[in-house]
Amino acid sequence: MQSQSAKQFAPMIGDDQKVEVSVEEGGAVIRLSTWVEGLGWSCQKTLRIDEGLVDDLQRALTAARKRIYSTKSLADQGSGTVISFPKIS
Repeated sequence: MQSQSAKQFAPMIGDDQKVEVSVEEGGAVIRLSTWVEGLGWSCQKTLRIDEGLVDDLQRALTAARKRIYSTKSLADQGSGTVISFPKIS
């Protein structure tokens, strides 16, 4: 049941997927929808996050984003050659 005080945030829309985030009854609700030709947007998954877990989700998403971008950055650099420095005695 959707609360009267639900607040909808602008959806993030890709070519054939969109993610909507709203605040309902003290927590966050995340909905993943896909575009179905002839039908329109169809909700595939709904995830309800308790308010106590919202900060944990934010930290997990931030860590995932950093890892994704650092992996992309390394891939953009191509394969490099590792040069060993001589040991100084």
